[in-house]
Amino acid sequence: MELKMEQPGIDKAGRDQKTANSLLALIKIASWPKLALAWTIVFTLISAAFSLVLPVITGNLVDKISNSQLYVRDAAMLLLLFMAGGVLNAVSALLLRYVGSKFFRELRLKIWDKVIHLPVSYFDNNENGKIISRMTNDLAIVSNFLAIALPSVIADMLMVTGCIIMLFVLDWRLMSALVALIPVTALLIYPIGKRINKVSVETQNAAADFSGELAKILYNIRFIKATTSEKLEIAYTRRILNRIFRLNIKEGVLSAVIEPIVTIVIMMALAGMFWYGSSGIAGGRITTGILVSMIFYLFTMVSPLTQLSSFFTEFQKAKGASKEIYAIYGQQDEKQRLQAASVPGKSEETAYDCLNFDNVSFAYRQDQPVLSNVSFSLSGCTTTAIVGPSGSGKTTLFSLLEKFYEEYNGNISYNSVSLDNIRTDEWRRKISYVMQDSDLLVGSVKDNLIYGLNRRADDQEIYEALDRVGLKEVIKQLPEGLDTFVGERGVKLSGGQKQRIQIARCLLADHDILLFDEATANLDSDSEQLVHDAIRMISKSKMTIIIAHRLSTIYKADQIIFLDRGEVTGIGTHHELMHRHSKYREYVQFQFPVERS
Repeated sequence: MELKMEQPGIDKAGRDQKTANSLLALIKIASWPKLALAWTIVFTLISAAFSLVLPVITGNLVDKISNSQLYVRDAAMLLLLFMAGGVLNAVSALLLRYVGSKFFRELRLKIWDKVIHLPVSYFDNNENGKIISRMTNDLAIVSNFLAIALPSVIADMLMVTGCIIMLFVLDWRLMSALVALIPVTALLIYPIGKRINKVSVETQNAAADFSGELAKILYNIRFIKATTSEKLEIAYTRRILNRIFRLNIKEGVLSAVIEPIVTIVIMMALAGMFWYGSSGIAGGRITTGILVSMIFYLFTMVSPLTQLSSFFTEFQKAKGASKEIYAIYGQQDEKQRLQAASVPGKSEETAYDCLNFDNVSFAYRQDQPVLSNVSFSLSGCTTTAIVGPSGSGKTTLFSLLEKFYEEYNGNISYNSVSLDNIRTDEWRRKISYVMQDSDLLVGSVKDNLIYGLNRRADDQEIYEALDRVGLKEVIKQLPEGLDTFVGERGVKLSGGQKQRIQIARCLLADHDILLFDEATANLDSDSEQLVHDAIRMISKSKMTIIIAHRLSTIYKADQIIFLDRGEVTGIGTHHELMHRHSKYREYVQFQFPVERS
């Protein structure tokens, strides 16, 4: 596989797509509720038709009043039309809300499905708080625009167009003069809109910085309190919030300028209409009813025109937000990679499964290689210990085994099939990984024990697994037993208890490959012995790989791989390496002054 030393947070392809096209692309991502959308359009059209008919009917009634020809049925008909129009508007608004809410849900699910399947390298280079901000703030802006503002503006445009046509029908001379105001208004609004777009992008980036800062503080709250850094964090947060405040005011000022421009244009049109209409009535060119109808149409246009000006502002904001969202959506996720083959079984020639590293090299950054030409073989039903100084690449090996990173030189194969050609989801279902960081998920003890299991596990089976790691009685004595809430990151349990819960989960999963990264680091001697016994028991039928610094874990391994500065410098049993590998011997003697040779 080609080595990719550095993982950019947003690749060039993602940056190149930061255009207005990103907003159009997001429309295609989520499925629209077509039937509800169709009914929304139907009711909107009918409602618009009612709104366009009412001024004409009102004008006719004015003329009848002028000629003393008004009848009760005419007034009743007008009242019924007003009521019907109100009902149609309410139904149309309700349908629009339904369409918008459903679209918002679908779009958010689509983006979340993309985010959760992004490779680990993406999260290494992007702050979780900023990703959350894109998923909440930016996505809400885009969804509200696409699902509410965009459908509404279509209705507004229909209304404005219909009013203009009717005004042309009533008096084309007057409307010819009024239409000339439209390009003038557009020229005034356009540069303001461009500025709003720039300010909106800055505001959304500042909001993402704020979310990132909050996530950092909450995750490290104990460290912040221990170092009495609350004032420092508050000061930094205040600077971000002040920047957001200034940008919001600037955006508000720009938005506030647009609406008065539209209002002034409408008032000029209204004044011109009154002047022209008065002279027209005096000269006998038009009737009072026609003037009333024209004024009615102009007032009917006020709300849609105001909404259109607001739409322009919302469009600029949504365009800015869509760039960041689509940059995330444009990333290559794990589902898009070549993962066609299922996990291969062992061949007829071999008695056990076999895992091979063949000249594997890897780096997180181009100038800092972590592994260099690593080669070794692992066999099923054996235990391999990986040891070496800190920073030698031990945990990175586990990350490659889990396919957290798929850009490296060399080849990793399982039963002679490259991991590149094995489905990632199926491969990970073969592995139980007990990480060095033993934090738990928010929830109960039981939630953490059964998390990720592809089968049901009853309480008896769960307690059996806990018993094998020496936690059965401890959990039974908790206030709510298995249902006891463990707190954020499992803070209500000790480090050793959290670690043993992870190992118990590993026992319940019963996977074929076991990865233990410092699995006994936080345990006392008695608990460590219980865990060692449990690991030895399940390792008899598994491929077990252990990263360890304790000699009690190392010396009983079937095979030891010594890593030094990313290179394998020795492979063998503990006794073999003690006699022929000087660095391993120095490592053991330094770590354990009273060593077993």
